[in-house]
Amino acid sequence: MTFGAALRDQEPIARLVQAQDALAADVEATRLLEEFQRAQADLRVKQMAGELTQEEIRNFRSLRASVGKAVSLGALAQAQREATEFLQEVNARLSELLGLDFASLARPASGCC
Repeated sequence: MTFGAALRDQEPIARLVQAQDALAADVEATRLLEEFQRAQADLRVKQMAGELTQEEIRNFRSLRASVGKAVSLGALAQAQREATEFLQEVNARLSELLGLDFASLARPASGCC
């Protein structure tokens, strides 16, 4: 079994994959998430330009509340948190076994020296 396959078989990663699949099958939640992401980007642009109105803020908060109520989106967020915690533990264990900071080696190289 490869290292990647062993990771995929672990419960936090399996739950993440299941949550991603559930979201993909939930047309309404997917539409809501896409709408939220567009609104969030628009809000940032308007805020930076100083053109953000109180009505737009209220509309965004309402949309954010709707996103928070979508079961498949909540499940995905929880699964992402659990998978992140799990992978941080894996990273710590790998670093311990290797005797060096594994995560720093896995980061993309900066353009410098």
